[in-house]
Amino acid sequence: MNFLQRVIYSILSLKARGLELRLDKYLRNSVTNSTSKTVISGNCSLTLNSQTNKNIESVQKIMTQIVKESNFSSDNLLKLLKEKGLKVSFVKDCYKILTLLSEEQGLILERSGLDAFVLNLLAGNRVSFKSKPMMICEKGNNQMKRYIRSTKITAMG
Repeated sequence: MNFLQRVIYSILSLKARGLELRLDKYLRNSVTNSTSKTVISGNCSLTLNSQTNKNIESVQKIMTQIVKESNFSSDNLLKLLKEKGLKVSFVKDCYKILTLLSEEQGLILERSGLDAFVLNLLAGNRVSFKSKPMMICEKGNNQMKRYIRSTKITAMG
C-alpha cells in the first residue's frame, strides 16, 4: 500500500507541475514598451498603442462636431444620425433586454451571433446573426439629452 501511494503521489506531482506551467503561460499580465501595451488574459488579448489614443481623440472631436451641428438638440441629433444611415429604434423597456446582452441604451456597434440576432429582432431589422451599428433607446429617454449637455459643456468650456 505504501509503494502504491508513492507512485500515485509522484504521478500527481508531475501532473500538478505541468498544470502550473500551463497556468503561468496563460496568466502573463501584460507586456509594455514605449509605444504600446498588451494585456493578455486567458484566450483574450488587448493591445493599446499611440494609434489607439489618436483614434479615441479623433472620435471625440467628430462627436463634438456632430453634436454642435445638431444645435445641441436631441431631436436634431437623432434626425442627423438617421440621415447618415444609422438605424434608430425606440423600444419600450429595452433596457431589460439590453442588460442581458451587456449593453446600454444608445449606440450599439456591430455584433454577431445570438446577440446580433436578438438585437435585430429588438430593433425590427431583418432576421440575421450579424447586426449593423444601430441606436436603441426608450422613447422619452433623457440619456441622449444628458449626453448632449455634457458635450455642450465640453465644447463651450
